[in-house]
This record gives sequence, C-alpha cells and structure tokens, in this order.
Amino acid sequence: MMSEILLSFIVYPGLLFLVTFSLITQWYRRKIIARIQRRVGPKYVGPYGLLQPFADIAKLFRKEVTIHKHAPVRGLVFIGLIGLFSLVAAILITPLSLTPLRTNYDVFVFLYLTVYASIAILLLGYGTHSVYPGIGSSRYLNLFFLSEPVLAISIISLVELIAPGTYSLGEALSRYLSLSSNGISNVAKIMSYILACLSFGLALFSKLSLKPLDISEAETEIAGGLVSELSGPLLSLYILIHEAELTLMFYIFSSMIIPLPYNGKGLPFLLLSIAKYFAVVGVITVLSYSLGRVKIDQAIKILLRFGLPLSLISLTIAIML
Repeated sequence: MMSEILLSFIVYPGLLFLVTFSLITQWYRRKIIARIQRRVGPKYVGPYGLLQPFADIAKLFRKEVTIHKHAPVRGLVFIGLIGLFSLVAAILITPLSLTPLRTNYDVFVFLYLTVYASIAILLLGYGTHSVYPGIGSSRYLNLFFLSEPVLAISIISLVELIAPGTYSLGEALSRYLSLSSNGISNVAKIMSYILACLSFGLALFSKLSLKPLDISEAETEIAGGLVSELSGPLLSLYILIHEAELTLMFYIFSSMIIPLPYNGKGLPFLLLSIAKYFAVVGVITVLSYSLGRVKIDQAIKILLRFGLPLSLISLTIAIML
C-alpha cells in the first residue's frame, strides 16, 4: 500500500505526470492564444513546438538567481517546493490516482492543499523585497480573500449535489449528477448545479489569474506583476506551481460541469477525462483572451456581486435537498 502511494506521488498522477501534463497544457494554451493573436506560437522545440515549455523550464533552472540581496532565496525555494508538492498531494484524492486517498470530507483536505499553493505564489512575490512584486502581491491577496471562499463554496456545493452526504471530492468525481423521480427536487438540483458551475468558473478566472481578472499580472502597469523580480529556478518554480494549479483546477472543473454518462476507472475514464479537459481549457482560453482586463476594484465587485451570492445560494439549495 505504501509503495503504491509513493508511486502515485512521484510518477502517476503525481509529480512527473502533473508537471508533464501541465506543460503540455501550457503548450496547448499558447497555441490557442497565438492563433487568436495571429501568431505562430511555440514552434522550434519538438514536433509542433510541443517541447518548448519543457525547454523553457530547463533553461530557467540553469540560470542564476538575480534578486534583492536581503531576499531569503533558500526560503523562497522551500516555499515554492511545498506549494508544488501540495498540488501533487491534492491530485491523489482524485480518481486519477492508482490508489485514490478518498474518504468522507476529503473535499476539505483538497481545498486546504490547493489554498497553500496560492499562498506559496503570494509569498514568492512578497519575498523578493521589491516594490513592483509587492504591488502585484497585494492585488493578488485582495482577490485571494474573495476567490478562495467562492471557489470553496462552489466545489462543496457540487460535491454535495453529486455525492450527497459524503463531502468526498474523490467520490463526486467518480459519479455524475443523478436525478430522482421528484420533479420539483430535480428542478432545484439542476438550478443549484448551474449556479455552482457559474460561480466556480468565475472564481477560476480570479484564482488562476486569467483575463479579465488577472490584474496582479498587469505587465504595463506594474512591470510584470508579482513575478517581475523572479529569475532562474525561482521563476521556474512559480511557473510550475501556476501551471500545475491551473491544470488541477481545470480537471476538477471539466469533470464536474460536463456530466457525461461515464465516470469511473480505467482507460475509458482517462480518455474521457482528457477529452473533457482539453475542451474546457480551449473554451476558457478563448473566452479569457477575448476579454479586456478589469481594474482591481471592478474585479472585487464582480466577485462580491455575482460569485459569492451565486455560490451561497447554490450551497443553501444543495444542503436543503
């Protein structure tokens, strides 16, 4: 049992798989963004530029860390590694794992682990002892205090609707939304499901710093946001955490909002999950790069006026059913 868990943590669906799939997702998103902007995108390394993200990460790991002399470089590396490993641990709860560590109330463990990844990104910005990353980090923190509750409430609502009474994310990802013979109950369940998906999607744009809620990365305003002073291995760690967080959240989102009739184990489940995943990533990427960035106060108002109320209404209905 312990050897299987260790294998899952290191190889599949753990560190190696998550990093590899995250960089493939980055390549896929960069190709879509390039097409929208009438560019070529990744091209030179590997077939169709597929290995370009891997080459970029390898190049950064070989570079020297140039940072403020009082910045705790080793501490930032440690924080970055813990942030990455927390996402690896979170994916072990999902059905992708060889031995899923699912249990009742595991959704709260998942949320705790993914919150630390966001905190690690925040600390990487604050830890540089520079003005511009500090501004970007403060903006990220403002949205963090709103996007995390909205995301958490939305996921809990979906878990309660799909796997009632278990509060198990692993169990919910292995099922799909089922309806009863009670028409009124079905209408309420579908309404709650739609509201949770909407609030979940809105929170994703903020948590993953996607347009229009990517104000912490406003390059023209604050010289690159919270990563403007990161370089070398520190920058590569940030990229890996961000891409792994994006990949994990997109997987959860795609598995829950597209309730296709098959969810379970084995090759069919894996292929279906991949197809749903890339479809959702493509749609969100196109939507994201079709919108303009909003100001920090506008982003906060969007989450307060729409994200939080929708998630709370959805959770209330889910608990009452």
